[in-house]
Amino acid sequence: MKMESPQFAFFQVRVILLKARFYLILGNLGMAKALVQDAITKFPNDLDLLFFIEEIYRDNAEWDAYFDIFKLVVAYRPNNILFKLNFGKALLFFGRCREAISYFLLCADNLSTDESYWIALANTHALLALCYSYLGLWDMAKTELQAAEKRELWDLDLMYCKLLFYVNEQNFDKAQDYLDEQIRKFPKVYVLNYWKALYTQYYLHDTLNSLPYYQTALGNISRYKERLSSYYVTNRYADIGIILPKAIEAYVMANKPQKARWLIYQTKLKVWHIDLQEMLIYFDILTGNLEIAQKKCHAVLNRKPYPGIAADYWMLLALAQLKQGKLDDSFHSIHQALEFDSEFDEAWNTLGLIQMQKNDWASAALTYQKILAIDPFDFKSWKNKGDCHSQLGDMDLAKEAYEQAIRLNPFEADTWVDLGQVYNNRGEHLLAESACKKGLGFSYLDQEKRLIAENILNSTGNAPR
Repeated sequence: MKMESPQFAFFQVRVILLKARFYLILGNLGMAKALVQDAITKFPNDLDLLFFIEEIYRDNAEWDAYFDIFKLVVAYRPNNILFKLNFGKALLFFGRCREAISYFLLCADNLSTDESYWIALANTHALLALCYSYLGLWDMAKTELQAAEKRELWDLDLMYCKLLFYVNEQNFDKAQDYLDEQIRKFPKVYVLNYWKALYTQYYLHDTLNSLPYYQTALGNISRYKERLSSYYVTNRYADIGIILPKAIEAYVMANKPQKARWLIYQTKLKVWHIDLQEMLIYFDILTGNLEIAQKKCHAVLNRKPYPGIAADYWMLLALAQLKQGKLDDSFHSIHQALEFDSEFDEAWNTLGLIQMQKNDWASAALTYQKILAIDPFDFKSWKNKGDCHSQLGDMDLAKEAYEQAIRLNPFEADTWVDLGQVYNNRGEHLLAESACKKGLGFSYLDQEKRLIAENILNSTGNAPR
């Protein structure tokens, strides 16, 4: 039997990839995937084929297959440190911290033998520090953070990890000072401005003054995105698809809807790959144009888009239906979103909100547990988890969840009162009084929560005078 030459095999693979790309252009994802999968059985070691199918699996939200292929790529090139590092980042992205650590440790061992790779080594130590932080292993995280700081002073992953340390220590003044210092040094780095916007809006509860930071972040994202794309936190927490919806929401909350709408078009001119339709639908939902939003979602979904895009629009449809009180329709839509992308963070969060609206507290608690397994620093999910356990009458778990929410963000007035209620139900009246007084000390405390806090203090004879 005649053996094919390497040159002929190379040519065959190039033809297959051209055909596959042509199918993608025609919108036939299934044919492209089948063609490349068949080719991989003939040329299992061809990295171009593996990279191509990996991209298809990623866009198709087939995450198990995506990780299997990525693992093959790493195995075929065991000396390629970049492959290991990127695979570790992918694992970390989906909350697989322990698996990610094993790859980051391999990278650190390989990089430590060559001083010319000191920047990559510093980033690897920063990523290890993040993993250990997510797992609550703070001593190990501190060791890795110190190792990163010895080698590199400017690293976004390192900066984010330092902020997590300050939050864990509840040293919020230091966190704010550190962030302000970095912004003074690097005023155009959009990620830093975005973090400052979030801190101003959700910790200081000053939505109006968060707007300039959102504006600066969006104004600089097209200029700096490529330079900062290698950092894990840039892709995980500061992608344009995350920043722009947050900015739209902030402008609408600040009663500036027209500015929010203009911001969408302004950003589209700078960052061409933004889905303009998706952002405008989200704007419609925030401003109460729910019927219009649903019609637009159905129009897109009727065209049978790729799974990643379909998941986005099913999620938006679920949000619009939830706001309209169509709980069953919303529940169906969000499950459609999760069928297309089982690891879609926002969809899981929306599912939790729907389950809470349906009074399915046990299911909602499990949903928020899944979210927190990926991001244990999400104080809103801790708060929602506490609400679920409180409704189920499990005061121990409710107490634990509310305390963690407060630990991560002690400026959440409503959560202080929720915690006060739990303490009161457990007979811990002194703690209940203290928590309620904390909540009452914030001017933005919800009026209903204010009445609850005052009633608790009245019952203990410590009502404010």
